Amino acid sequence: MGSIVTDLALADFQAATVVDASGFGLQPFQFAIDYPILPGLVLPGGYSGSMVWYDKAGCTTVGELRQGPQLRIGGIVTDHDPAHDALLCSDENAIIRFLRQIAS
Repeated sequence: MGSIVTDLALADFQAATVVDASGFGLQPFQFAIDYPILPGLVLPGGYSGSMVWYDKAGCTTVGELRQGPQLRIGGIVTDHDPAHDALLCSDENAIIRFLRQIAS
């Protein structure tokens, strides 16, 4: 597992934070994570459709991640809000409900 984590630690690899989205006008199934546009990082549009993962074990260092992360899907990036430097995401539960509806 350690080699996988280090292979993923790209220049734009970050620990994003869920932000207060009360001023965003989001739907109940959406949430926002911070993503300031900085030189050298992937442009926010490049993350559209990407999974948002979080670690249930609360790892705070790459060393801890190597020992055993408990990754879980939080959602999918659907848009970028440049005014708030945030990526807008759809919650994984809403995505699962949607997929079940179209499959039946």
